[in-house]
Amino acid sequence: MKRIFLTLMLFVPLMLMGQTNNEILTNASIIKLYKNGISNEIIISKIKSSNCNFNVSTDELIKLKEAKIPDEIVNAMVDATNNNHNNNISSSTPLLKNGQDDKNNSVSDGLLSQIHDPGIYYVKISGGEQKLVQIEPNICGQVKTSVWALYLTSGLAKAKKMATLSGVKSQIQITDNSPVFYFYFGNVDDTKSSGDLSNSESSVNPNEYILIKMLINDKTHSRQFDIGSIGIISGVNSGVDDKYRIAFKSTKIKSGLYKVVCQNPLSSGEYGFMYSGENKTLKVFDFGISN
Repeated sequence: MKRIFLTLMLFVPLMLMGQTNNEILTNASIIKLYKNGISNEIIISKIKSSNCNFNVSTDELIKLKEAKIPDEIVNAMVDATNNNHNNNISSSTPLLKNGQDDKNNSVSDGLLSQIHDPGIYYVKISGGEQKLVQIEPNICGQVKTSVWALYLTSGLAKAKKMATLSGVKSQIQITDNSPVFYFYFGNVDDTKSSGDLSNSESSVNPNEYILIKMLINDKTHSRQFDIGSIGIISGVNSGVDDKYRIAFKSTKIKSGLYKVVCQNPLSSGEYGFMYSGENKTLKVFDFGISN
């Protein structure tokens, strides 16, 4: 009888592990195994050798405690959940999709390896693969002030101060109206790349930037945006008018790296990120949305 018992004890773990290819362990599976007298050691071995889909939220952990599941088994469940999460991050399967927030705001190793210089990148999806494309900045060639409004209204109206970029289209055209961007600041004191985020060493996060939508001027073959106004009554005002600004939100991934997404889908047109502080040159990280 004792020999039969020992034989069964040897075969039970093998039988359990032999089934791992065809089943996925859940919280209910663990509770069932434990209530049917399977030892802690065997359950933990099964967890380590099986595909698992555990729910280890606060409420579910309380339910496991109420079911009197030992802490060592619960710990193994939590470890298995963390291991599955890490495997998903390091896998070659695209992790972040345009227009969708990753719940953990993490970046796959494949995307991280594509970031070398400080700058602004957008996620381009082609053939199911993700690629980071750096957006190079353009320097505004002209800043014009329209005085016709002042002249025609005897100074009552405002004269707009317009910055211009040559060409009616950016070199980078994005077909997704909910693009995902990454701002990489790197070492702020080492600003040598042409894609650096600003000439100011104080620039350390995307909140110091604004996203604007530019007007297209077919006559001058340029893109324009309002950077201020002059009026006899209102005086001199600087800064981009709110009606040209596009709201976005940023999430810190790690030191110097931020994920940026627009709060609403973008309509077709020409856009650009620009530094909102003082700068010697006015440069815009420009892109177009064509959908």
